[in-house]
Amino acid sequence: MKEDENGKILMDFRKRLPNGDNSDLTYEDALPLLHFLDKYATGLIGYRTLALFYKLNRDKTLLDKLTSHDIAYSILLYENSTLVWKEDSKIRVDNPAANRSERLRVERHEVAKYHKKKGTKIRFGCDGWTEEGKQYFWQIKKEVDAMKKDECFWDTITKQWKVYCEKHMIVKYVDRVDKAIDENEVRDDTMDGLISLPDDDPDEFNDELDNNSGEDGDGSD
Repeated sequence: MKEDENGKILMDFRKRLPNGDNSDLTYEDALPLLHFLDKYATGLIGYRTLALFYKLNRDKTLLDKLTSHDIAYSILLYENSTLVWKEDSKIRVDNPAANRSERLRVERHEVAKYHKKKGTKIRFGCDGWTEEGKQYFWQIKKEVDAMKKDECFWDTITKQWKVYCEKHMIVKYVDRVDKAIDENEVRDDTMDGLISLPDDDPDEFNDELDNNSGEDGDGSD
């Protein structure tokens, strides 16, 4: 995922001019956002939940299910944790024969950007996000709201999403596909409720997710 100099992602979409002419937005232009929604925002909802949604709403797609809150929170979580994930990935590459316990003993330098450090005692009822992280979440949500309210832009993204689904054979995401959905199906690139980078250890990331996200993700104490 492309990041700017401050470690922020999808800025070409988040900082675009509202109500601009998006008729020439190509599939390649839209691809970073489409990929993020498929691989990251989707993971927060869980594929079984999505499968049930598709089963009950045959004419709906992922973009109908995802709220601005969902998208904004997934962006925050990615930016919060990406340096930690990358360091963990490098440790695995540098120590191919090590088991999980041995990898956990390797000294780490990266910390979550907007969340209290791992091991910090968090007061009951609080979620561990820093005040900066909470404020940043609402900033991202305003940016996503603006994208979704721009009908020309979002209609174009919706059309390109269908192209993305066809290219990646995500047939259950395409409108009006009468396909029986196995509620037990789990796509092999992501586990329910997890967001993982390529080569991530799902068990390790599960620990990370538990420590870096509140129950409802609304950034409130």
